[in-house]
Amino acid sequence: MITQSQASPCVVCGASRWTALPDPAGQSMASDWRVVGEPLARHACGACGLVRRWPGETADETLYATGYGLYAHVAGDARERARQAQYAAWIASYVPHAPARVLDVGCGNGSLLLALGERWPSALLAGCDPSAESVAHGAAPGLHLWQGTAANLPAGAVSDLVVSVNVIEHTRDPVAFLRGLRGALADGGVLILVCPDGGQPGLELLFADHVFSFAPEHLHALCVRAG
Repeated sequence: MITQSQASPCVVCGASRWTALPDPAGQSMASDWRVVGEPLARHACGACGLVRRWPGETADETLYATGYGLYAHVAGDARERARQAQYAAWIASYVPHAPARVLDVGCGNGSLLLALGERWPSALLAGCDPSAESVAHGAAPGLHLWQGTAANLPAGAVSDLVVSVNVIEHTRDPVAFLRGLRGALADGGVLILVCPDGGQPGLELLFADHVFSFAPEHLHALCVRAG
């Protein structure tokens, strides 16, 4: 019997040679530390080394639409502010000019946007996230947040800086996700895409809602394909 993993082509290289990785248990955890009643079921591509899993409901938008707790709080505690300030400094180092509009896809509670707003006070700050709880906690002056994803960005979301931090590894179709981000990018704009380095051993391999573990060469190939 051919399993889904054996029959599915790799999203990066197109090969269909998968090796099942050891499963530590019959259950796993999501990135907000919830226990998920599914094994990790990770497989490695025998051609390019991409690691992915074929999850059940854990990677569906329903996991994030309700009950996702990572950013289900008001932005502003000291640890979160320090972390997002470091992200903002890193992002700003790649942006040659102060942006007029900033869009964060997968914005959580807007804490990164607030940090970016401290660097660029005149920028219009907008973001979307599939988590209703996160967006609800993101109400703050100067922030425009809504529940949504890269698949349904409104025309008015076009921005000269588009950021997405630790989101693409959760998506089932990363090429479609990248095309959605590209569609929101103004001419001459900058896209900043951040995710864990799947080329290095790390905790992210244990998160059930991380569908993919991307090494830098995998992301490069996908970005080329997405234009």
